[in-house]
Amino acid sequence: MKNHNLRRFQRTLFPVLVLAVLSVPVCRPKSESNPVAYRFIDGLTNAGVVESPLKNPETAGLGDRAYPVNSSVMAETGSGEAAFGLKRKLNLGLMETDILFAPPWSEFKYRLPIKTEGVLDFGIGIVRDAHAAARSAGAENPSGGVKFMVILETGGRKKVLFERLLKQPEARKSRTINHVRQRIPLPARKGEATLTLVTSGASDAFAYWEHPVFYVPEKTPLNIILISVDTLRADHVGTYGYDKPVTPRIDALAADGVVFENVYSTAPWTLPAHVSMFTGLNCVQHRVYSEHDRMDPRTTTLAEIMRGRGYATRAITSGGFVSSIFGFSKGFDEYHMDQADMMDASQAAKTGYDAAQWIEKNADRSFFLFLHTYQVHSPYKSPKPYQTMFLRPDAPWTRVDVTNILGGQGGVYKPLSESERANMIALYDGGIRFTDETLVQHVVDALRRHKLYDRTMIIVTSDHGEEFYDHGGWTHSHSVYDEIIRVPLVIKMPGSECRGRRYSSIVRLIDLMPTVLDVAGIPSEELSINGESLRPVLRGKETGDRVFLAELAENILNCQIPQRLALNYGRRKVILNRAFTPEQLEFFTAKPPSFPPVELYDLARDPGEQKNVIDRPEDAAKVRALVQKARETDRLIPRREGKESKIDKNLEDQLRALGYIR
Repeated sequence: MKNHNLRRFQRTLFPVLVLAVLSVPVCRPKSESNPVAYRFIDGLTNAGVVESPLKNPETAGLGDRAYPVNSSVMAETGSGEAAFGLKRKLNLGLMETDILFAPPWSEFKYRLPIKTEGVLDFGIGIVRDAHAAARSAGAENPSGGVKFMVILETGGRKKVLFERLLKQPEARKSRTINHVRQRIPLPARKGEATLTLVTSGASDAFAYWEHPVFYVPEKTPLNIILISVDTLRADHVGTYGYDKPVTPRIDALAADGVVFENVYSTAPWTLPAHVSMFTGLNCVQHRVYSEHDRMDPRTTTLAEIMRGRGYATRAITSGGFVSSIFGFSKGFDEYHMDQADMMDASQAAKTGYDAAQWIEKNADRSFFLFLHTYQVHSPYKSPKPYQTMFLRPDAPWTRVDVTNILGGQGGVYKPLSESERANMIALYDGGIRFTDETLVQHVVDALRRHKLYDRTMIIVTSDHGEEFYDHGGWTHSHSVYDEIIRVPLVIKMPGSECRGRRYSSIVRLIDLMPTVLDVAGIPSEELSINGESLRPVLRGKETGDRVFLAELAENILNCQIPQRLALNYGRRKVILNRAFTPEQLEFFTAKPPSFPPVELYDLARDPGEQKNVIDRPEDAAKVRALVQKARETDRLIPRREGKESKIDKNLEDQLRALGYIR
């Protein structure tokens, strides 16, 4: 489906009511911040590469072997000329970072476009891997170090601003790294000024500059923090009416911000939902449906746009289906997957701690920070006292791997006792409370400590929810009922604009990207996306329900679930269910419930989706049109072709720990 056709469908097939009842906006979240930054990676031109071994045809002829293992040419918009392939993404296992590859002798020269004083922020490093070892075989000094120099030239005079010798890392069978991060002041200049980055020393060394940037410290930076609590269903958050005290910190943010009560994801599992979050696209547009799909490198991401506008961009994630292997690192200066130990009961706390540390170091510049945790995801686990905080005294489990309890993925429809169900929910809630206190609170405390809270947009949301046998199944990635695709969305605006507001109209996860851009004062009209800014909702100029689309391709991760799709017209929601094939039914150890081909629910009267009214709709003509549009979209979902997913061992281990593979 062409993008303009899909947007026309969203805007014109089922028109929403737009009431312009106020002539003056009730809140003004739009930012006036304009971060001043110059990225040396983007600014490097072919002519600026004065010296580099990669200019030598013999070295360049080595192809990928001339560069570090697991590195690739950057594809970010605005990264400029190719510069002999020296602008690269370097994957270091649990981190992917932007580098200027600079094996000695390398010399990169720049004309500085900004004359004010500021800060040079950069990393220097040497990576020793199989490609480097092959080059060192004929080197004169294979164990020598590398000297890194930063030289400023103004008015014909040169001044060394930075000089450091970095030793080669130890030679081992596995890859080794020696790395240091630096910040130095850059004085104001008059007239033309040039800055040169030089590496000299061991000719075989795989030296690099890590995302060097010059920025002018800001007194009032605008910051964006996006927190994705994986698997958090909306009705388990206090501000959404949950009766257990599991989210006091999120609820406090909600009181100081805005709450969108009916937010729909594009998919019932992590990978496609997060792609939608970062691109503003429905699955039918971004085409990431299964574990062997990757984000199209030509797709523009939220982080990429923020980076291009001078924001520092960083992600602290738990890997798995938000691993950089799927393309999520695009636009991030650093993409960390440090919290990837799925059996760690304190994962959220470590994410919160790392985020607070990074905020402290970057308090003088505008930043976009993405945080993600699987703490709430099965296996449900958290440290004391959280693991028992909501448990009944006679509960048998203090941690649960749902997949194991069910006997594997084939047991997704296995009935359990009510006490076992209550036990699972209590452990799930304990993980939410732990995340609330150790991730959300740590971030808020760090912002307040450094007087950044009022200048920061804080978003707390999720990619999908979780089922506890609401419709005869467990966990997620098997249906498109509301317990799985309806997610929380709490936004604390800069200056706490619109505080205390609640909006009940239906909006979408794809609306996040254009909303962030709108608040940051960055135009998004030229982007070809499905999402739309929520600012008209905030200003009271839009009160109708938006059209959401949620999709599930068949047999993702070989789970043998048929294709599913959900679409709405106002509060009417239609679900299309493909039938189980005989081969698929053989996969399950417990018989799946009977899912009719078409379901229709009136969410206003039946929010639990218990009464299918497809045979007696109130507005038959509109329902027929809705079902027809759903069927047209359903046919666009690609069928599984039987190809195997190409994932590395680390990712495989993470997915196994999360219960996706055995």
